[in-house]
Amino acid sequence: MKEKTKELADSVGAVYPTLFLGRHDGVLFTETELETFVALVAAAEREACETAVEDIARKYQQAHEVSAENVADACAYAIRARGNLEAALKERNNG
Repeated sequence: MKEKTKELADSVGAVYPTLFLGRHDGVLFTETELETFVALVAAAEREACETAVEDIARKYQQAHEVSAENVADACAYAIRARGNLEAALKERNNG
């Protein structure tokens, strides 16, 4: 499990049952904890997308290549490829 995901799960009270030989095979949530976890994950993803979009807009403003189409295309690629922003921008420029 990714560290950030585990942090979010821990923050809502997730339980990690220990099975045979100390192995963890899942995470247990109550219904309320699960709803809270989902809301936290969605908020984290929105924040990450907002940051990506702001970085792209700043790049185009600094390069004086500002157009709604340029920025919108770059943002769409970045959001689709979240976690690999450089690959998304390279794909956009080569596409």
